[in-house]
Amino acid sequence: DNRGERLPRGSERVLVVNDDASERKALVQLMTGLGYKVIDAPDGDTALEKARAFDGLDLVLADLIMPGMGGFTLIDQFEREFGLQRVLYLLGNVQGEISWRGAPGAQVGFISKPTDAAELAVTARELLDCPLAVSEPVHAIV
Repeated sequence: DNRGERLPRGSERVLVVNDDASERKALVQLMTGLGYKVIDAPDGDTALEKARAFDGLDLVLADLIMPGMGGFTLIDQFEREFGLQRVLYLLGNVQGEISWRGAPGAQVGFISKPTDAAELAVTARELLDCPLAVSEPVHAIV
């Protein structure tokens, strides 16, 4: 299967934060297969620890709903420690309405789970190609 060759690729540094081990593994495999340098964490505290030991990040893929520290709280903390961030939030079955205006992150996108590989590749590339400044969210919900 050579579908991956047609998907947008990159070499940037990406952090994947997801409490679901199988989802996290699939995201890491996909992003690594697209050429990105990937680190991963099962929760917000581990993500912050790994980010402190890593030489800068270009994109954070964060599950919105996680035990303990959710995606918004995590990115809020990230921006306090590391400055402006590009963030791609992953949405599972979310009950109720989420307000994306003011969501933490300088460049913000969101996609639904289960994640489509092409949608993830394209949305991640769009975020990475944006200048790191506060702007409107990149919406990609299928």
